[in-house]
Amino acid sequence: MSADATLSSAAELYTGILKNSRTGKLPTGFPVPQPPAVWPAENVALLERYLRWLYADNAALVSIRSFYIPTAGHLLGYHLAPHADLDLDLAAAR
Repeated sequence: MSADATLSSAAELYTGILKNSRTGKLPTGFPVPQPPAVWPAENVALLERYLRWLYADNAALVSIRSFYIPTAGHLLGYHLAPHADLDLDLAAAR
């Protein structure tokens, strides 16, 4: 694991991504993903395990911060059910 890997947890990393996201031009009431602070605990733990797996697999830090964690965080942030209960096929059909 790189020295940079210990600087923040996945939840802190994703919270920062949300804080710095561009939401200024979204229409009023447009849905936005929720921060990890309101997620079920098992979803936060899943994101943390995912980040550790990415580091262990030697994924590039820029890819982790730009693609992998934002994508996983958005999925978990829009769908606040425990990850074991998520039906991605049903969610995609909406």
